[in-house]
Amino acid sequence: MLREVCRYTFAVFPFLKTHASVSIGELTFRSTTDMSGLTAEQAKQVSDVSEMLFLQDNFRVRSASYALGPAIDLDDPGDKYVPVLQDLEDLQAAVAYCYASSHPIFCDPFFRYEHASLLVFSPGRVSFYLVRPEHHVECVGPEIPLEKDSRGEVEGYRGLYNFKHHFWVVKGSRLYPPFPQIGLNIGQDLESDLYQFTSESPHYSLLMGLLRRPKTSLADRILRAIKWFNKGNSRAASEDEAIINLGELYR
Repeated sequence: MLREVCRYTFAVFPFLKTHASVSIGELTFRSTTDMSGLTAEQAKQVSDVSEMLFLQDNFRVRSASYALGPAIDLDDPGDKYVPVLQDLEDLQAAVAYCYASSHPIFCDPFFRYEHASLLVFSPGRVSFYLVRPEHHVECVGPEIPLEKDSRGEVEGYRGLYNFKHHFWVVKGSRLYPPFPQIGLNIGQDLESDLYQFTSESPHYSLLMGLLRRPKTSLADRILRAIKWFNKGNSRAASEDEAIINLGELYR
């Protein structure tokens, strides 16, 4: 029996908040506290996802930024879904690049790449055994009861973290940053920040225009270079790796 693919996905910037909606590429991002225009089912799912986002320990992120996007089969992202994933990856790269602008005093990047982490959630049924590990673990907190169906599946979400790591979660699961002590900026606001970036620096405005389809070969080259820059700006990169990645940018 073929598995049914949900008709939509959620794209989430867990560590970037916004006070108002903002259009980026083909999507509109809003605060996870804003569920206007959603169906009751979608609103519940946004609430489920929002409650999974933690900064560290028991400290949940108060609000994040999300967009309702087209369907993606994360288990089998064949040719049909590749353009959708590519658009999301390009969108994340552009946002991460904007937030990497240098601090006016200290000259360090304002944010590292990981601050612009993007999570993709596809609602649907997932294996009970992927969300309830059994070996060499102990549950230290309240656990929401889950009822398996005849296939051993429960209602949940398939996910993709930064287009590298697949994950499976259910209501009550927790998702943490890609590195500890990531920190959140008090004044950061996605809508206001992107407006400032694009209004004060023409090249940021041009960059955002590259995210809209149809994309040209020049747009693909620029976005590829930006992704190499972001790799160099990653906390996961050593100094040697950062130099190599930035070297690729200028090839």
